[in-house]
Amino acid sequence: QTYSDVWHYKLKAGTGVYGVFWDKSKHNGLGDISIKKVDISNLFWESGIQDIQKSRNLFHVELADNDTLLAIYPQLQGKLTTATMDIAKYVYDDKVDTTNKSVVVDWYYKKAGQGGKTVLHYCKFVNDVVLFATENETEPVTDAMGNMIAPPMAETGWYDHGLYPFVFDTLYPVEGTPCGFGYIDIGKDAQAYIDRGDQAILKNMLANAKPRYFVRKDGSVNEEEYADTDKEFIHVDSNLGQDSILPVQPNTLNNIYLEVKNAKVDELKEVTGNRDISTGGTTSGVTAASAIAAMQEAGSKLSRDNNKASYRAFRKICLMVVELIRQFYDMPRCFRIMGENGAVRFVQ
Repeated sequence: QTYSDVWHYKLKAGTGVYGVFWDKSKHNGLGDISIKKVDISNLFWESGIQDIQKSRNLFHVELADNDTLLAIYPQLQGKLTTATMDIAKYVYDDKVDTTNKSVVVDWYYKKAGQGGKTVLHYCKFVNDVVLFATENETEPVTDAMGNMIAPPMAETGWYDHGLYPFVFDTLYPVEGTPCGFGYIDIGKDAQAYIDRGDQAILKNMLANAKPRYFVRKDGSVNEEEYADTDKEFIHVDSNLGQDSILPVQPNTLNNIYLEVKNAKVDELKEVTGNRDISTGGTTSGVTAASAIAAMQEAGSKLSRDNNKASYRAFRKICLMVVELIRQFYDMPRCFRIMGENGAVRFVQ
């Protein structure tokens, strides 16, 4: 479900973001890796960089309920009254109440460690209260017997792989930013003209579908009887002239406007790659099975390129998962491996 949600977000907004974290609360405290969809509007990075891993700092902000925060972090008592920052909000049909919520900031940053290794540090804070910081963890990590199992986090950092735990999956990349264009960005201009053209055409159709008349005030025509088509007789008070009732001449729309609107529809199909061939249709006159197959293969080129980009992002996710397994797994775990022809293997 996570991958499906990120793909939908990628198509709409142009960039899908995965978060690859270690969640120590999973499996009743045993802990496991969590892969989540991240809203890109809640991420902040250094301006002008293309690779998110080259940003000096990376901030992830999120709203959390005050009562939940107080239950986990009692030191926040009396310090959640006013928020020092605000985050972007979507426009919903329902009213979303954020009065009893606070902005939680996850701050990731990199420093040079011993031997030139890049160390990823992490700091979580709310308003001006620091809840956790790896640089403050100067004591080594020990087991139940008191034996050291890992050096202090002030030396090793948050994750041993030294990477920001976010993977960007971009649809159409843009220079100078890790984000890209989505289908809404590409098609919104043409779609706006199509919508306005449709409105104008339909308005003209409705205006001309019902006839209207000019009626002289001294024409002495019973307008109610004239408007009622069931009436066989229409009474007048005096001589009826040719100009007593005149029909309003409709302003018929030239066919060129309909052609322009249809051209915009074709343009939208071209720029988004949503052609008839891609959706299973064929151009008139193409009947050979091999020709239809060849055209459909060519029509799916854009989707193949997009899929390859997502596979590259998935590879980065898998590498992070392997490194988190290496760092945090401290007892054997069993994995189900799907092989060729549906063969199943269980590996520890």
